[in-house]
Amino acid sequence: MKVFVKGDRRQKKFIIIGLGVIAVLALAYALTLRQEGGEDLTVTVESKRETLLAYREKLDLRGVFESRIQLYNSRLQEARARFLEGETANVAEANLLNTLTDMAQRSGVQITQKGPRPEKKIENKVIKVSYRITTSCNMEQFLQLLTEIANYEQFLTIDDLSVGSPTRGRSRTQPTTANLTPILTVSGYIPIIEAGTDTVTNL
Repeated sequence: MKVFVKGDRRQKKFIIIGLGVIAVLALAYALTLRQEGGEDLTVTVESKRETLLAYREKLDLRGVFESRIQLYNSRLQEARARFLEGETANVAEANLLNTLTDMAQRSGVQITQKGPRPEKKIENKVIKVSYRITTSCNMEQFLQLLTEIANYEQFLTIDDLSVGSPTRGRSRTQPTTANLTPILTVSGYIPIIEAGTDTVTNL
């Protein structure tokens, strides 16, 4: 019986020591996990802090961005106002011819021949419409017509220009004058409107 008791006590002692070792190992493992979790939490907090600072900087710049957008919109509206009136090339061509006719009448220039030129797309943003006109006038009248074209509120360009040799003519009430026969091609522009929408292509 004494041998059995001593063996039982020794077994209990080994069990107690084993449980202690397991407890120490478990505690060490728990402390390790806690430390790693703390490091992850610190990284997460720092990341969120940097994100909030970035948002704050963007909010601080909001006023600057809004003023720039207003400036760009204003310039865009000014540019669009210089297009010819008309949603299609045919309508714009008709408006261009009416404009040139009015300018010629105000300048005392006679249009003897006129004809549209083929329309042309430019970088898929605008369409150029043109008219070629042959005129009859004196130098002063011709210069006045060029001034009218240059100062027109909508953007017009003179793509080509040729002036024939002057001829002498005499009217009943005026002395002999030199008549010119300038031939010029004048162009205007309209924006390209996206199919199925009322939105023009960005410039």
